[in-house]
Amino acid sequence: MTMKLFADMERKRRELDTRDMEERKRKREQEIDEEEKATMEKEWQKNFEESRQNRVNSWKAFQAGSSTKASKTKKMRSGFKPPKHKAESR
Repeated sequence: MTMKLFADMERKRRELDTRDMEERKRKREQEIDEEEKATMEKEWQKNFEESRQNRVNSWKAFQAGSSTKASKTKKMRSGFKPPKHKAESR
């Protein structure tokens, strides 16, 4: 009977140790993921701020209508004429 109690206590201790180890491992993995997310967010913000002036200039050029792409598309639109409608004769 006493051997069984000691064996049960030892089994429970090992289960608790295993559970505790897994919990610490899970927490560490979560910390690593959070650190990676933070560094990626920081890098994204840096790149976003660096490209800001380019985006602003592009938008201002678009609003001013001085974009070369805009003038080309206007020419292309006026170049297409659909065929004239022919009335049906009976």
